[in-house]
Amino acid sequence: MSRAAPDGYTLLGATPNVAVVRVHLAKSKPFQVPGDLTPITTLGEPTIVIIAHPSVAANNLKELIELAKREPGKLSYASSGVGS
Repeated sequence: MSRAAPDGYTLLGATPNVAVVRVHLAKSKPFQVPGDLTPITTLGEPTIVIIAHPSVAANNLKELIELAKREPGKLSYASSGVGS
């Protein structure tokens, strides 16, 4: 992909995770942005959502952070991956 001929026929559709965040987290850097790849447009903005089960005693992000600090180790979380 990053070494394809610059003939106007190769495009990469990627999230910021792939194109920006991951290159700073990985030991080997297969490409550089900018440099090897040239951003041309934004197709959409990623949405970041935090969801808590109704049994969690927090009604907003501030309360959730306070709860996590007050009771370390009690809460668990899931993530869609590195850099998300």
